[in-house]
Amino acid sequence: MIFSKEGLSQKTTMLYLHLKSQQIKLDAEDLVCYREVLQKEMATITAFSKKEIMAIYAFIEKGGSPSNQGHYHHVIFEQYFKNREWFWPEFDGLKNVFVDFDFDCQFDPCRPIEEHEIMSALDRLKVAEIKERLLSIGVSFEPKTKKKDLVSLAFKQPLIFESISNSLVLIRRSIDYVVQRRKAIYSILMRTLLFRALKLRNQRRSIKAGITKAKWGYAGSSCGQGRGSYPGHKEADGEIYDISRGLEINGQYVQPGTLIFCTCVGYPIINFKD
Repeated sequence: MIFSKEGLSQKTTMLYLHLKSQQIKLDAEDLVCYREVLQKEMATITAFSKKEIMAIYAFIEKGGSPSNQGHYHHVIFEQYFKNREWFWPEFDGLKNVFVDFDFDCQFDPCRPIEEHEIMSALDRLKVAEIKERLLSIGVSFEPKTKKKDLVSLAFKQPLIFESISNSLVLIRRSIDYVVQRRKAIYSILMRTLLFRALKLRNQRRSIKAGITKAKWGYAGSSCGQGRGSYPGHKEADGEIYDISRGLEINGQYVQPGTLIFCTCVGYPIINFKD
């Protein structure tokens, strides 16, 4: 929500100034909330000791803010997540939430090469390379043919299609899919931790400012990010809830935007009447 102090009463202006001051002093509060979220969520993941969890936090803290993922994202993965078996129960449970959730299929090196992968591989080639492949099998084209048309033409040639497919198979065999899978889940984990910490910070700021209620805003098709919406989130749209505990959905109190892949939002309800 964007606040402007123009035309506001004295009491409401004080609320406005309080919120503005909170926007300036985020770093310390960010770190406190992030530490709480990190300790809570990492405790559910197998293979990490309390000492390691605090070492991870200490390294993130050195970067000044959890939002500065460029400082810690790669380093922490390499040191703590890459070469060990670890399990995130909440993420694994998504297969019971989304009917079409098949995260692991993308890390199966034996899966068939799909047409869109062939098209993407052709599109990454230089124009001269595409022309050379076409000419090598006797396919002619106009000298000024655009790249997208050359890609389309090459895609229709069985010999080129098979050649690109075989090349992709060889590339797959050279990839460590176990590590790639860990890296993908790790990225989702770190993004989820950051979002939850920001939500917790905003929740506490709102309560401190005297804002106790919010309205659930359903994110539409982006809730679940293409995997289908979370059950009950669409029906929750417009529902008023207590900021301190969230909205009860399917027997569980939930804050919008805190579940993995959920992009729903909470709109603070501010009474400007004195």
